[in-house]
Amino acid sequence: MDSDRRELSLAEHCQEIEKRVEASRADCKGDTTALLALLRTLEGLHRQVFEEDFVPSLPNSRQPLYALLREMEAEGGWPYIPKMRIYELIDYLNAQAQAEEATEPDEDV
Repeated sequence: MDSDRRELSLAEHCQEIEKRVEASRADCKGDTTALLALLRTLEGLHRQVFEEDFVPSLPNSRQPLYALLREMEAEGGWPYIPKMRIYELIDYLNAQAQAEEATEPDEDV
């Protein structure tokens, strides 16, 4: 129930953000400099959420990562991630996998 309430709240917040961006977009219509400023702001916010929140929240084991990927495929896939960021994401996931393997007990013992 708490999860449902949180998801509804997030959906409401996202709708409000979308409305504000649409209003800003309408205000900037035809003004290339203003539209560029809006795009830069949105890109900065995207980068901040991606780097500071999304990447650190990625699962560090196969089962939860698989579940996340399935959910993403079912609900519309990845948000836009620049190419260089994808390489950083792969490096991050590889580092997580190596750290996980290093902490697993030896099966030969």
